[in-house]
Amino acid sequence: LSILISPLITLYIQSIKSSQDQELTYRSWGDISSNMDTQTTKKIDELETLKTELIQKNIDLENQRKALTNVLEDVQKEKDTVASQAESLQKFEAASKQSNEMMVFTDSEGIVEWANKATENITGFTNEETVGKKVGVLWGKLMPKEYYKKLWDTVKIDRTNFVSEIENHRKNGERFWSTISVFPIE
Repeated sequence: LSILISPLITLYIQSIKSSQDQELTYRSWGDISSNMDTQTTKKIDELETLKTELIQKNIDLENQRKALTNVLEDVQKEKDTVASQAESLQKFEAASKQSNEMMVFTDSEGIVEWANKATENITGFTNEETVGKKVGVLWGKLMPKEYYKKLWDTVKIDRTNFVSEIENHRKNGERFWSTISVFPIE
């Protein structure tokens, strides 16, 4: 009997051991599965966060692209405007060089900044002698002081055109009368 019971007990013990192992195995798989679920959820959350960040970066990049495109369009418009103005200035310069009328640009103090060729032909003063000098010193000062006060008040204070006859003198001292039109340039 003991020979018979011993294997049965052994078998019984093994079956108990086996069910404990199975339970441990099931628990281990459950823990692994649960752990995997937790890790998967974390990874999914990380991927969702990354996706959201990438979408926002893409939106930011698109906004920057649009802003840069606007800037480039503005630069192109400005470039076109400058080119058009340069062309107009070249036309004006060509026309003023051909003009028989004296044309002089001064600053607000009456200092010559530019004069056309007709200015030299009429006054006898070369461009080099004219630019950087006061108009009144070069060929003026023949009119009463009130005349010059009215001229400068009209142009500087009233900001309107002054048109009048004026007596000036040439480099050689010879006097001449001319019609002047003086106006402020904004």
